This record gives sequence, C-alpha cells and structure tokens, in this order.
Amino acid sequence: MSAKGTLVVAAVAIAAAGAGAYVVKHSRDRGAEQAIAQAVPQRPNLASWPQEMVRLVSTCEDICRGGTKAERVEALTKLADLYHANGFLPEAIQAYRGLIAAEPDNARWLHRVASIYDSYGNLEEAVKLWRAASDKAPDYLPVRIHLADALVKLRQPAEAQTQYESVLKNDDANAYAQLGLARIDLENGRKNEARERLERITQSKNNLLGADLLVAVYDQLGMTREADQMRSQTRLAAGYTNIPDPWIDDMYDACFDPYRLLLLGSAADFAGKPDKAREYLEKAVRIAPNYAMAEFQLATHYDRSGNLTTALEHAKKSIALAQDFSDGWLEMISLYRRTGDDVTADRLLTEALSRAPNSPALHMEHGRRLAKAGNVADAIEQFRIATKLRPEEAEAHVEIAKLFLASDRVSEGVAELEAALRAEPGYPLAISALTLHWIMSGDQVKASAMFKKVEHQPRIPENERARLAQAFRDRFGQSP
Repeated sequence: MSAKGTLVVAAVAIAAAGAGAYVVKHSRDRGAEQAIAQAVPQRPNLASWPQEMVRLVSTCEDICRGGTKAERVEALTKLADLYHANGFLPEAIQAYRGLIAAEPDNARWLHRVASIYDSYGNLEEAVKLWRAASDKAPDYLPVRIHLADALVKLRQPAEAQTQYESVLKNDDANAYAQLGLARIDLENGRKNEARERLERITQSKNNLLGADLLVAVYDQLGMTREADQMRSQTRLAAGYTNIPDPWIDDMYDACFDPYRLLLLGSAADFAGKPDKAREYLEKAVRIAPNYAMAEFQLATHYDRSGNLTTALEHAKKSIALAQDFSDGWLEMISLYRRTGDDVTADRLLTEALSRAPNSPALHMEHGRRLAKAGNVADAIEQFRIATKLRPEEAEAHVEIAKLFLASDRVSEGVAELEAALRAEPGYPLAISALTLHWIMSGDQVKASAMFKKVEHQPRIPENERARLAQAFRDRFGQSP
C-alpha cells in the first residue's frame, strides 16, 4: 500500500467517525498502556539513517512496551516526533493514534495528525481533526487559523471567517487571521478592503507576510507603481511565512535528515531565531560530518552573526570536504578580505580557480581583482569567461562595460550594456547607464525609450530616477 493509502486507512480510525469515539473506545476497552504498546509502528528500514536516531527509536520502542504509563506516553511522544520529523508519516500517524488513546484531552496529537493530512491535500479529514482539536484547546490559536485556512481552500468562507474573527477576539493584532480575512475579501470582490488589510499586515511584518498577495491586489486595482515598488522588496520572494506553531515546531528537534536540518536552519535564521538556526545547523554537521554544504551553511550563519573566526573554521572544513565547492572558496576568500588579509585571499583565489575552473562567481572575483590592479585586458578576459559560463546573467557584461567606458571605448561599452539587457532585460545598472549615455549623447528618441524602462524598474532608487529625469530636462529642455 502507498504511503498516501496508509494515511487514508489511518484516518478512518481517527477521524471518520469522530476522534472522540475512537478515544473513548480505546480508553475504556483496552486501557492506555495496552493502546500505547499496540501503537508502536513496525520499524521502517533505517539502515541509511544515523545510528543515534536508530538507538533512540529502539529505546522508545522498549519503553512503550514495558514502562509505566507516564514513561510509555513520553516514549511514544518521542517516537512520534522521530517519525514525523523525518518524514515517516504513516508510522507517525500510528504513534499519534496511541497518544490520542492515552491522552484523550490533549489536542496536540489531533493537530499533528491534521497537519499531516493537510500536507497530503486531504483537507476534509484535516478539518475534522482541527475541529476536534479546537474544541479541546480553544485558546490555542494556531489550530483555529489552520482550520480556517483549510475551510477557505474547501470553499467554506463563511465558517472560515467566523474562525478568523474568533482568533481576533483573543488577539486583535494577529496578522495570520487578518491575512485570511484579506483572502476572503478578495474572493468576494472587496479589493479595497483586502488592500487595506494587506497594507497593515505587510507594514507590521516588514513585508515578510502578505506581500505577494498585496502585489496581486495592486495589479488588479491598476496601482502599477505600488505593485512595482512592492516587487522590489528584497524579501518578497519569501512569500507566505508559516504561523509560529510550537505544537508542530517543537517536533523538529527530533529531525535527523541533514538536508531537512539545513532547510530548518535557513527558516529559523529568516525568522530571526539565530540560536535555533545554529542548533539545527550544528546538528546537521554532527550527524553528517562529510556534508560540505552543512559546513558552508554554518559558516555563513556565523558570518552573519559577526563571528568571523568561527565562520572561517567552517568555511575551511567545507573546502576540505569538497575541493571544487566554489561557494565555500568564495566565503573563505571574502572572510580573509574582510579581516584585511588580501595576500591570503588572493592566494586562495588562484587555488580556487584551479579547483573549480567552471565557477562564474570565481571568475567574477578574479576579474574584479585584476581590474582593481589596473590589468584591464586580463580582467575583461575573466569577465568574458563568466558570461560564457552564465549567459543568462548581466553582471559580467556590466563589469566589462565599466572598463570600456573608463578607457574611453564608448561604443564597446554601450554594446556591453545592451548585451547585459539582452541577458537580463530589467537589470537596473544597465538601464541607468544606457539612459544617461543617450541623454549625454543628445539622442532624445533613445533616451526617452530608455527612461520608460527606468520608470518601470522599481529596483532603481528614487534619487537615481530623479537624477536621470533632471539630466533629461537639462539636455532636452523638457521632462522625459
């Protein structure tokens, strides 16, 4: 049977007839201890997993079958955490069934199972469980928000709105409930109401929540400039940030998947939880000591926190594990430069290029060093290599253009800027530079055409936009 099929079978036991009936039956007829023992899943193949995890699974299994009730509940909780956090979802559901039997008033287990069904798109079963969990723990707001989100997806907006509003009665500033109401406003054609809610949300959450939806609303309302400005925000791509949910989040402390730990570390860093991020990343390094990416990510974490010495230690380890790992080389080179040791940085750059000759980023770094030293011809050669290795990017073309223009090779510089825009049509530096060139050259037709690109590129700063507009007026005697 497939994993999804197993989940559906498990759902029948927990949700189809109501979680409460299942709990009462097991609690009365078999007793909590027997239910826990029977809830221990058949162990999946863990041959490729860390021995630390295997030992924990084995210990929990033994206690579930032979400890006191309290010990069994604790062990089954750890076992459920281990299976859920590491992607063994049918096994996790079976463990949660035992916990539901042993602790019928604990809504956490219903919530955990609901989150699994939700991840598989089984919203009907998830809603049943979230309703039951909400009844048992009405003050735990993440359950209500997840329930409301699922109801929206099931096209039950009236009940979803009731749930969101019940959250706001307890927490009137809850941005996640406000986001849900904004979605309902939008579905019902209340675009301005949605816009007002979303503007408040994005402002309160520094554009980390609701920004993507606000862009869509601005587009629908014809507010092009506002939409473009919002798109230019550096963190817009992050999209929807999951609601903080300790009942789910705490489970990931049991994760032993190195790749998943890196994702968790990145998410924690993004959410402003550096200590938690470091905990995940250090665990990834501990259980996967030959994983170069884990060492590199830990290096960048310490770099962001200002601990350059420790960052350098991990960058060196990443290179020792994978000598062609260009990101690790670049991090190490950057760290030496920022500590003032350019001699070592230059030596490492030479070695890095010998180890990873197909890295465009390393050739860009080498080109900049050569240009700084006044070696224009060799710098251009390095940037040319970068354009061939990464033809879809504009940056190397712009670097070449700078060198040509500084050497009074104007036509060649302009050609490179145009090549930059063919590679990346919206590249801000190329747009600004070409606009200024055509203004100074007195070509009003081309300058006007380029200035339209300036107006539609929100990543061009407002002061630069104003400077170009003034240059246009000075040169041609009229506004662009």
